[in-house]
Amino acid sequence: MGGIANYIDIKTFHSFSFDILGQLADQEEFGNIVLRAAEMIESGEMEESKIAKTVLVIDEAQDMGDNEYRLLQALMLRNEEMRVIAVGDDDQNIYRFRGSDSAHLRALVDQYEATFY
Repeated sequence: MGGIANYIDIKTFHSFSFDILGQLADQEEFGNIVLRAAEMIESGEMEESKIAKTVLVIDEAQDMGDNEYRLLQALMLRNEEMRVIAVGDDDQNIYRFRGSDSAHLRALVDQYEATFY
């Protein structure tokens, strides 16, 4: 891939949230860090350079919970030209026990008129 690889970040929702908030992982904060990041982006408290994205790929998108989906929505609102590619299978939601809901994957299609393949 050459030099383009320097512009690619691969992160979980949690590690991305810790990175943009400038914090190290703390067991107590771990559960709420994604929500906190979403709230800061929504309120405009987050520095634009930390959240500027042109393409966002979400793997296993059927496993997003409410907080992850809220973070995604906040990023989409602040990055109007950002392309979002959500990859998932709504029949394979294996994290329902921790609050994930494949309805968020479907909401991308319904709320944002996304193309479904």
